[in-house]
Amino acid sequence: MTADGRAVVLNAVPLWPIRECRRRKGVKKRMDEIQIQNLMNRNDIQACAEIMAASDPWKALGITYEDAMEFFHDRDKERYVVVSAGELLGFLIIDMSGVLRGYIQDIGVAPSRRGMGIGNMLMDFAEGRIFRDSRNVFLCVSSFNGDAQRFYLKRGFEVVGEIKEFLVRGHSEILMRKSLGPALEFMLPSRMKA
Repeated sequence: MTADGRAVVLNAVPLWPIRECRRRKGVKKRMDEIQIQNLMNRNDIQACAEIMAASDPWKALGITYEDAMEFFHDRDKERYVVVSAGELLGFLIIDMSGVLRGYIQDIGVAPSRRGMGIGNMLMDFAEGRIFRDSRNVFLCVSSFNGDAQRFYLKRGFEVVGEIKEFLVRGHSEILMRKSLGPALEFMLPSRMKA
């Protein structure tokens, strides 16, 4: 259950019955027509790779369509898509393993669908999914991507570090975290304070 009372059910469609999304340039869609589901097939992977290769920050990082295809073939990650009436609107890749368990690796919205609340919907979904199994949500955002940094700060994320020249020379990745508390309190409930 999300903070505003919406149910989140994985591996079921529709996952996310929601009210009306913000209207943009005459676009009228109801959010209850929009679903988040597991990435299903090669067509979804190709559509996600097209969005990634045509969008910043990936364009600025030099990520090609072929590079993007590899990201979406990693079955060790949880991969989701947002769809409406057969149209793929965006994607989400989450890593629930490793030291940064609960890491949002990639999130993207089709350029023609930005400003409609889909990014917030994906983040609500990601946070709900991660907080079921972890006390922390992590993500990295490129130092040149000020809009994304502001978006995450507005959602309650905090900057916890900077990784210089992690992906490309001359730019850093900013590590951000949204937390419900220390990880050991979740992993070892006996350590929680009464």
